[in-house]
Amino acid sequence: MSENNQVARNNSQRRLGWIVLLSAAVVAGFIALNANKSDGDGNITNQEVSARVLGSLDDVLWIDADDEKPTVATVDNAEALRAANQEFYKNAQDGDYLILYPQRAIIYREDESKIINIAPIVNAGTDEPADETTEE
Repeated sequence: MSENNQVARNNSQRRLGWIVLLSAAVVAGFIALNANKSDGDGNITNQEVSARVLGSLDDVLWIDADDEKPTVATVDNAEALRAANQEFYKNAQDGDYLILYPQRAIIYREDESKIINIAPIVNAGTDEPADETTEE
């Protein structure tokens, strides 16, 4: 691979990382504002939905995340997300779930038990995934 292609690829990965990181921040803020929201009519809470979705995701993808508490959000406007980041959200649909861990973002379609996309969350200014550590 030529040096120009490598530079272009690195820039593309960095741009994708920024977009995923910014999208994650927006989603996390929205969820934080609406955490434990219930309409008082016995509808399930966001925490219950998150627990159900994470349990379903655990059936199809093993994540070593004992200490990590992910953020779970429902995709309500896939078209707008595609406009912000077409590469990551290209196959997302309304009703899918965006699950954000410190190191990765996952789009999951619960009704089909299908992972739609996974991307690393890249620290700003580097090409390294956020806080990626391994134990040997």
